[in-house]
Amino acid sequence: MLTARPMIISMVLLWTLLASFQQPAVGGMAVVKAVLFYSPTCRHCHDVIEQVLKPLAARYGNQLEISVVNVREPAGQMLYQNTIERFSIPDDRRGVPTLVVGDQVLVGAAEIPEKFPTLVERWLAEGGISLPDIPGLADLRKETPVAAPSHGPQDLTASPLQMLARDPVGNGLALVVLAVMVGVLLYNLARFTTDMKNHASPRTPGLPVAAVALVGLGIATYMGYVETAEVMAVCGPVGDCNTVQQSEYASLFGIPLGVLGIGGYLIILSVWLLARFAAPRPAALGTLALFSLALGGTLFSIYLTFLEPFVIGATCAWCLGSALCMTLLLALSRRPAAAAFGKMRGFA
Repeated sequence: MLTARPMIISMVLLWTLLASFQQPAVGGMAVVKAVLFYSPTCRHCHDVIEQVLKPLAARYGNQLEISVVNVREPAGQMLYQNTIERFSIPDDRRGVPTLVVGDQVLVGAAEIPEKFPTLVERWLAEGGISLPDIPGLADLRKETPVAAPSHGPQDLTASPLQMLARDPVGNGLALVVLAVMVGVLLYNLARFTTDMKNHASPRTPGLPVAAVALVGLGIATYMGYVETAEVMAVCGPVGDCNTVQQSEYASLFGIPLGVLGIGGYLIILSVWLLARFAAPRPAALGTLALFSLALGGTLFSIYLTFLEPFVIGATCAWCLGSALCMTLLLALSRRPAAAAFGKMRGFA
């Protein structure tokens, strides 16, 4: 089981973890040594270990030696930063899982299984290769006890406060957004009944609704691409989008949340068109549907925003942007929906 001891990284020899699967070394004493950077909250990391590295370790036995570094621990994060500097890893290729063998840096659950087996064969044929030249790696290997990461992608040992402390700036921003969302939600629910009696309320949702929905659609489209193509997201200076996108909470019923977001915003745009251009009764129904969708989206966004700092331990700025879009849609659609609800009795 992983332990959450300060300044200690979970660093193991994967062939030790997989000793029961190993076969005698073949082809002499050639050994390929590599380093895998992973996070316990990353489902893609877990998939790479289970579906790629585990079978390779069973195949090559003592000829394949992989050190696994947990980037969620301070020393592991420091070693990962050293790796970024040593190999000049660009922003769009930063994230986990990252596997370094020789001078090759492989990133993601698509690139590692595609290229690593071939690199192992190449280096074994050339007599093996030592650990990558990463500053601080040798010292950490000597000082860190061996411990096997027996859990999957979820870190079961860290408390919510420990998760929050992993990124004070990014997670602090998530808390601010969360407070704003809850405040807007409560205010609009409280005002809805009053607005039903307010004849000054606009009859149909205005153009700002469509503009905000289009912004949300753009964000969802980018995140859907990141999740389905399994590429690294461009995160910006705040937060850790890739840790969030690679967590087990990045999908619902097996569908990436970005893809669900695309569908949600498209439906919102559709009912907005209905509310704007249909006959009075269908328009009123469309206006009510718009408010209902925004209300449901806001509640779900509050849930997801809560998970980021307290459960995942990382914050996605793109996700916060989408959450704010949904919350703004709720505020923009409240008065038209309240007016439509009051008018519905006149259609009966």
